[in-house]
Order: sequence, then C-alpha cells, then structure tokens
Amino acid sequence: MLACFDISTKHIAFAIFDGMELKEYGKLFLKQNADDRIGSVAEVVYHKFLPYDIPVVVYENGYLANSPKTLMELSKISGSLIGGMKLTGTSKFIAIPPITWQKGIGVGATSLVDMNKLYEKYPGRKTSWIKSKNRENRKQLIIDFVNKEYNLQLTMKENDEADAIALGHYSLRKP
Repeated sequence: MLACFDISTKHIAFAIFDGMELKEYGKLFLKQNADDRIGSVAEVVYHKFLPYDIPVVVYENGYLANSPKTLMELSKISGSLIGGMKLTGTSKFIAIPPITWQKGIGVGATSLVDMNKLYEKYPGRKTSWIKSKNRENRKQLIIDFVNKEYNLQLTMKENDEADAIALGHYSLRKP
C-alpha cells in the first residue's frame, strides 16, 4: 500500500493506493492554533492510518512560494506527519516537489505565452489577480485529470484531495 499526502497549514489531504488501485481519499482537519495544529498532525495520522499496512508514504515537498513563515510551518507539519506515520510502521518516506508530479501528469509550469494570454483575456487586472487565476486554472486541470483517470467527480472544493490522488498516480507510474 501507498499513502500520499498533500499538506497544508489547516488540513492534510490523503490518498491511499493498493497497487495501482485508488482505495480511499479524503481530508484530515487539524487543530486551529499553530502549535496545537502541528502537534495534532502525528496524532491524527496515527489514528487514521494505524489500521493500514502502509510501508511507503509520498508527500508533496514544501517549497518557498508564499513566505518563509509558511514554509517553516509546512516543514513542521511534514515532520509531524512523518513521525505519526513512522509510529504506524511506515518505513519509507518520499518527498516530491509540486512541479515534478504536476509536470509528470501533464500539468507543467505555465509558459510565458500562456501567461500573456491571461493578461490579454483579462485586461486591466493586476498581476496578483492573473497569478491567482492561473493557479485556479492549473488546479482545475489537475482535478480534470484525476476525474478522468479515476472516474470521479471532484470539484474545486476537493482540489487538495485531487492533488493527493494525482501525486499518488505520478508516484506509481513515474519512469
């Protein structure tokens, strides 16, 4: 079995694969204040995944996209997740950068040409709005990929779960 995690500062989306088959996916919510949230990760994943025999965990590697503060919090959450899964018997942990698995499923970085098309389509919009729209478009491409590959009907509301599933898909099929 393989467990895949898309980590955020408020929740952890997961997907469990048995061989190539998607068995389960969902979202685990964390406590609200930062210190309790980080501490609750190990407890939440331990209780959720203890009944499973999961030798390998794949998770999205943190990256400096928003701020050093967010990267630090994601790193702490990742460490707590690893600790909780280690207690369940998991022995191998693989961190994969977001762009690696996204590119691996066909959703590569947005080209300059495509970014310019967004600026042309939405004249007068600020760069931050265009970047947000681009991020939303990329999320939708991932959701569409997952829905097609796994016969699901995920929406933008489940984009984190789609990321966890897509990460697992990539991990199981990467060259």
